[in-house]
Amino acid sequence: MKFKVEGVTTFPGRFIESEALRTDNGEGPLALICVGEAAAEAADPEKADCVVAVGMADLGADRLREACNRAGKPLALLRCAPTIGTGMTGRWRDMVNAIYRGIYLRVDGNKARASMVHALDVGRAAVMTAGMNGAWWLSDGRDHLVDDAVAALAKRINDKRVVRMSLKKARRTALLLDIVTHGGAHARERLCADTSDSLVDARPLLDAIGLEPRDTLEYISTHVYSDEDL
Repeated sequence: MKFKVEGVTTFPGRFIESEALRTDNGEGPLALICVGEAAAEAADPEKADCVVAVGMADLGADRLREACNRAGKPLALLRCAPTIGTGMTGRWRDMVNAIYRGIYLRVDGNKARASMVHALDVGRAAVMTAGMNGAWWLSDGRDHLVDDAVAALAKRINDKRVVRMSLKKARRTALLLDIVTHGGAHARERLCADTSDSLVDARPLLDAIGLEPRDTLEYISTHVYSDEDL
């Protein structure tokens, strides 16, 4: 199969492009992989044999689905759990920034769990779903403790020490941070998210394509990065 990736500059586009280049044999049907809203908006399903979309909101997904239906082309929609990797955005990037700045509020005894996936596995899934038709959640298939994620990311950031505190104290501190930084309710919203379960069921997709993703937290804790890493 041949691959064309649009939206490479949108995370995790570089990871998807790398996997597509590795897999592309220059023969057979052409799969168009769109990363992000802008790429999907500009996509022309008529110019491909199948389409894969990664990281789209519902409205954009509906528009692309209609375009693919009109063209008679299969569309695989991948809805990714929060994605870890160089250049990441969103929740986990906010966590990294807060840990680095020494303002992360680590709640003692936090049992909240979260789904996540490494960008390398998003690349693998995007390529493996080419030619399929449907919508699926993607994660690494594990329900990670948020507290374990904090520990793994802190270790990666030069073994940053993150102070634990009670939930009551964390709530007071989050309110003060929002007042001092004029950040609206950002710290309080992050605290609420990090003390609540945030899980998706990726088993239908993983079983369908036979993908066994890496343990995201184990990978970021133990992987020795080199110049060849993305």
